[in-house]
Amino acid sequence: MSPAQRMPSEGDGYYLGRDYVSSSRLNLMHYLWKDVLGYSIHPDIPVQDSEDFRIADVGTGTGIWLIDLSRQLHSARLDGFDISTDQFPPKQWLPENMSLHTLDILKPIPEEFKGKYDVVHARLLLPLVKNNDPTPVLKNMFSLLKPGGYLQWSDHNVTTWSIVTASPELGSSKVRAMIEETDKLAPSKLNWLSQLPYNFIKQGLQDVSHRLHPPPPDLRLFLAQVHCVFAEEINLVAMGSNGADHGVPSNRRQIQEAAKEAQEGAAIQYVFECTVGRKPVA
Repeated sequence: MSPAQRMPSEGDGYYLGRDYVSSSRLNLMHYLWKDVLGYSIHPDIPVQDSEDFRIADVGTGTGIWLIDLSRQLHSARLDGFDISTDQFPPKQWLPENMSLHTLDILKPIPEEFKGKYDVVHARLLLPLVKNNDPTPVLKNMFSLLKPGGYLQWSDHNVTTWSIVTASPELGSSKVRAMIEETDKLAPSKLNWLSQLPYNFIKQGLQDVSHRLHPPPPDLRLFLAQVHCVFAEEINLVAMGSNGADHGVPSNRRQIQEAAKEAQEGAAIQYVFECTVGRKPVA
């Protein structure tokens, strides 16, 4: 593993990794996420496949959401933004209508991108929201939108988590212990997500809608396995930041035990939430 990729960037605050394992997790999560929601772009958002139609993906990571979208939209301009380029594919391998850019969504938006996008998409931005307040992120995404443009933000609401088992007699203590240990290493005060529709309205967005998407039972094992990778990733980053001998022990065995328990029929259930709003025309 590369220390630069495993350790959080200075001033970045991102508590996950950016190496090939992290990228694989993001790419797998994309397809699971798309399956749970049933769409890439919310059905209330009108989309045109034309050269003057522009879509931005904030916190794009590997760019997988845009790459997948490019299979449907061959002419629309697709721009991905992330604070780090570590997970970007080579630009020579990107679709012709797609570009990736470095951008810190917590800092003022460069003039060249302000008011340019018909759709701004964001997903899995939990690590970027500070002090349980999405306003700084939301304000900057709002500034990316054209008048009449749409913002779509989806995330999993960790305050709704529960453990479900395939049958009553199955144990779930290992999965629960993994969640509780992960909670110590990653921010847990994330109740802002359920208030996101209100924050959309407060920011000035109109026609705000909010959908809840509980994952179906046939995806529970796969999502639990992704959570095991997520837990291991957080633990490795914490060890890289603080040192294995400075109070951050390896929980690999605990995570492996949780993965075995998940395979037998214990899973973590979250509700996926998607909020959409439109920027006023005038």
